[in-house]
Parts: sequence; structure tokens; C-alpha cells
Amino acid sequence: MFIKRFSKTIKSTGEQKVFYRLVESYRFDNSVCHQTIVHLGSFDELPDIEQKRALAIRLNALVRQSYTGEQDLFKPSDKVVEALAQRFFQQIKDKERLDIAAGKDYHRVDTNSIKYKV
Repeated sequence: MFIKRFSKTIKSTGEQKVFYRLVESYRFDNSVCHQTIVHLGSFDELPDIEQKRALAIRLNALVRQSYTGEQDLFKPSDKVVEALAQRFFQQIKDKERLDIAAGKDYHRVDTNSIKYKV
């Protein structure tokens, strides 16, 4: 997953505005495609590029925590970034954009321990 920047021209004013999306990459027929997970908006709350990077890292950590159940050792220091990360992660879960949000129950199987008869 990564944050993708895109520009859009407002037809009524002719102004060009920048928006952001959280996307994931996948391959289809030997080409790389991007699928939008959630629209992040214009990030008026985050003027600094480092805050945007911190948001991407925090979203990635939240998704990883939902898969593994492991918690981070330290709490994020930027309260604005943390609030946005929690809000966007909740949107991801609500829209069921990742496997963890769909309520699927996965189990690990040791394939060396399986016995079968032919």
C-alpha cells in the first residue's frame, strides 16, 4: 500500500487541486495495476510531507496489527496523524476493502503434518 497523489481541475474555477488516495498494487496479465482502497482527500490538515509519510506508515502499521494482532511498542507522537490514521482505518474496515475487514477467519496449517491416502 502507498499514498498516491493526483490532481483534478475544478471546471467552474479552472483551479487545479491536489487529492490523495490510499492504493495497493497488483499484477494482472503482466502489467501493474493500482486499486484504490480509500480516498484520503486533500490533506489540508497535513501541510508537511513528513506528516504524510507518518500517516502512510501508521496506516500500514494498523493493517499489519489487524492481521497479526501485535501491538506497536510506542504510541505515535503526532495526534493529528494518529486521529487521521484511525479514521481512515475505520473507513477501510467499514467498506471491507481489505480481507481483515470482511470478517474472514484464517488459520495456518502446517502442510508437513497433513496425512492423506490415495
